Amino acid sequence: MHRPDAPAPTRADEVSGKGTATSRRVEPYRQIHLLLRWYLLGWDTDKEDWRVFRIDRVSELQAQSRTFAPRALPAGTGVDYLRQGINRNRQRVVVTIDAPMTEVADAFAHEDIDLTAAAGGGTHAVLMLDSWQWLLPRLAFLDADFRVEEPTEFRQVLRRFGARLGRQ
Repeated sequence: MHRPDAPAPTRADEVSGKGTATSRRVEPYRQIHLLLRWYLLGWDTDKEDWRVFRIDRVSELQAQSRTFAPRALPAGTGVDYLRQGINRNRQRVVVTIDAPMTEVADAFAHEDIDLTAAAGGGTHAVLMLDSWQWLLPRLAFLDADFRVEEPTEFRQVLRRFGARLGRQ
């Protein structure tokens, strides 16, 4: 816990994705850039736990000049910790796309995705998504056949969506 006689940690006012405003006392650890966004990873002295803040949602940052005791990060790297949080409520999606890996990489440039070569010159893609709708624009730009390997629900909803499009 923060001692009253110790120098204050950095204070950051933040607005969550749901619009809730909070003020936190944080010992900054590092900035992380991932998928076109900057994040601040730090130790929240009130919660006594690691927290990640999207920098575009932080205001009224009041930095203090002091050093902090080193703490062990609960992941291999700051990016690993950030990904654990981002992916907490997402689903693992596996898609095989009948397009070269370079084209798939370009279409999914702003997604956290693992690509491997598939048989016949295609690409095997693994990513974490909030919903099936996130696949649509990227796959549409590729204009290539694809197969959703998992989850089954994504495959089913995409079939229904395709049927609706076919009725137009």
